[in-house]
Amino acid sequence: MKRFVRVLIRTPEERFLVLRELGRPWWNFPGGKVERDELPIEAARRELLEEVGLDAEITSLELIHQGVFDLFGISWEGFFYFAHRVSGHAEPREGEGIALSWSTLEELRRVASLPGLLEEVAHHAQTRGLSTHRE
Repeated sequence: MKRFVRVLIRTPEERFLVLRELGRPWWNFPGGKVERDELPIEAARRELLEEVGLDAEITSLELIHQGVFDLFGISWEGFFYFAHRVSGHAEPREGEGIALSWSTLEELRRVASLPGLLEEVAHHAQTRGLSTHRE
């Protein structure tokens, strides 16, 4: 089964970092595929750095949701992490072909790639009062 990770970053102003591949209409949390011999938490850290230039120590990543999803006829196991601390400046990495935005939960409801799921995970983080600390 294929596996993917997504990383939630939430500001104290209740905005989530989301990205969109250029040419695609939907937004998602930073993340991507888990490589063959890679742990999901390692993939979360790698993807966050590769896609948006933010670094999160393994110890600052908390698994907040996990499940199996049917995406376009393919079964995927998904891991959603919350980054409690990050360093760096969020910006699209050269060659990634993505746009970034800081979206509220309400905005996320309208533009999410996986309607319902991303909203549920984001709502869970917001309800718990989770906020990412920038170093």
